[in-house]
Amino acid sequence: MSNWRTVTLGLMLALTLVGCAAGPPIDVSAPGSNVATQGFSPAQAFEIVDCLLPGQVRNVGGRVYLTPRRPTRTTAADCKTRGGEFTLYDRANYSASLQVWQPRADEGDAEAQTFVGMLYERGVDGPPDYAAAVEWYRLAAEQNYPQAQFQLGALYERGLGVEKNYLEAMNWYRKAQGVSEDDLIFRSTAQKMLEQQRSELEEELKKLQEQLEERGGQIQALETQINEIDDGAAGAAQTISTLQGLVDTLKAEQQRAGSVRDRSAEQLAALPPRQPPVEWPDDDGSMPHSTEFGRYFALIIGVQNYSLFDNLSTPLSDAARIGQLLESRYGFQVVTLEDPSQLLIKQSINNLFDRVKGNDNLLVYFAGRGNIVPSLGRETGYWLPTNADRPPNDTFWLPNEFVTNHLARIEARRVLVVSDSAYAGLISDDPNNLIGEGYEKAIYINRFLPKRSRLLLASGVNFPVADSANDEHSVFAQALISTLENNNQILAAPALYRRITDRLKRAGEGNVIPELKAIKAAGHEYGDFFFVPTSGAVAGSVISVFTDSGIGGGN
Repeated sequence: MSNWRTVTLGLMLALTLVGCAAGPPIDVSAPGSNVATQGFSPAQAFEIVDCLLPGQVRNVGGRVYLTPRRPTRTTAADCKTRGGEFTLYDRANYSASLQVWQPRADEGDAEAQTFVGMLYERGVDGPPDYAAAVEWYRLAAEQNYPQAQFQLGALYERGLGVEKNYLEAMNWYRKAQGVSEDDLIFRSTAQKMLEQQRSELEEELKKLQEQLEERGGQIQALETQINEIDDGAAGAAQTISTLQGLVDTLKAEQQRAGSVRDRSAEQLAALPPRQPPVEWPDDDGSMPHSTEFGRYFALIIGVQNYSLFDNLSTPLSDAARIGQLLESRYGFQVVTLEDPSQLLIKQSINNLFDRVKGNDNLLVYFAGRGNIVPSLGRETGYWLPTNADRPPNDTFWLPNEFVTNHLARIEARRVLVVSDSAYAGLISDDPNNLIGEGYEKAIYINRFLPKRSRLLLASGVNFPVADSANDEHSVFAQALISTLENNNQILAAPALYRRITDRLKRAGEGNVIPELKAIKAAGHEYGDFFFVPTSGAVAGSVISVFTDSGIGGGN
């Protein structure tokens, strides 16, 4: 296979959308195209919808019957081509989606139950209902459905819909991985999470005890003041009544704090005793072969020049350098979009479905403006393309949910979104608790390589901030570039995150605080993403493998 060539805006305008099933291609760039005549705009053609496909005609024992309609998630254009039904609903309104998946969930289908749980976690026409999400996830998780097991673990980790319990979270993560309690990585990560929970409970107990002592002192002072008031003085009764009201309020607060303290103390006492640190064995030379990592693809998007916003200074040079680095040093096949419109970004992301398969790896990089808009009790994040209107008109903005939905549909085993702008609206978790230690070891790589992963590495700012010492690149992009340039071994996403964070701290860039999170709504199953140099020094037994054959260059 030839390299996935780098293309620019002009070339990409000629690309076409091809549905999952057999059918003629739909040229979205042509006026009066098939897409425009199917009842929705070219941009809407790429939206992921909850599609009810027609039932299938089957013949069993000479009896012909029609199966029930089948729900699936695909693009509006593909659903139309396959004769399905869907509604182009508002992205903040999930009731239509719930109607599609609920019947299958009620029948016990684990995939449908997981989708229903996700809808309740996002909020069906209102704030999130985490308790309902827990119940639906549990139904699917108990059928050993990995995505549901991960989702349920994440809610236990964050204490949403259930009482926070790191050990319970780790057990569900472990089940999502399919490993035993004796597993080295599980024991290491569980130990780390238990220590974090222990520290949080100890800190909470300390603060509650201080609060109780403070309230006790305030109550004592008020009661002394009440006793010293002359009952016969003018207004004494009113003063005593007011002070007594304050005493009653403080006592109620004291009682509530005492209840919380007692519950926290019980939780702390119930934690397993501290264990000695887990010792990692030396690698046994079982590093994966290059072919086991699969092919590598990257969609690089840089938006620097805006029609209605002030232009930025670094996205195009950031995108160019990162794309070149991924291609030359890590064997990625790269597509680069310079100042693309919303339609072109949607089109390019949709085209990944036919390009990226099975055991492949996909990196999506975006540098440009972002925005966050509160909606029904949650935040919705957007990437702003070159033709973005000013708020509140978001017609030509690219919602992060569009990206998330497509990442759930794409078959790639491992996906990493790197965003040098806002990326909100995600159901995400603390980066330090997602994955354990030993990132560079064979036991870790062999464990997480086969697992499906959907990860986000974000700069934590709304648009790229230029490096004061180097106006060519943003602060975040420079740290990313330096880390990838100086890496000579297999590099897991959490290790990349930590190295970037350390570089920013050493540089004194306190306003840029990166995040590494799982994109749960895209189907994360506790996997990881690995960067593997195709030349130069590579740790362990794989050095000759990668210098001989390379990665991602084709079949």
